[in-house]
Amino acid sequence: MIKKYILKTSLLLFVTFSFTAVYFPQGKKLRIGEKLRIKKKLNQGKTMIYGGDYRNALFLVREVLSIDNSNATANFRASQCHLNLGKPELGKKYGAKALKLDSNVNEEVFFVLGESHHRLGKLDE
Repeated sequence: MIKKYILKTSLLLFVTFSFTAVYFPQGKKLRIGEKLRIKKKLNQGKTMIYGGDYRNALFLVREVLSIDNSNATANFRASQCHLNLGKPELGKKYGAKALKLDSNVNEEVFFVLGESHHRLGKLDE
């Protein structure tokens, strides 16, 4: 009788804590599977950017940003895509965010920001 009570109580506690851990995460910790998916998508996006396929690269980068909005590399790749798709304001926005998140994100971020300012006619900034 006592064993059944302890077993039921343990099971109930386990299910309750499992539910709260899955649906109400404490902080922004990514699981290993998500990290691998992010890395794979960023590598695919980088290849697409260097191949000139900015629209599809932006699609992949947006998927990464939907998982982890504070990923500096994803923000940098989004800035490259937007700049090359003729949207320098968005290129500037994402480039500045990438630089703010990680000052060593990529040395090309300064080129993207400079090109964005140039295309916007804001040469003094």
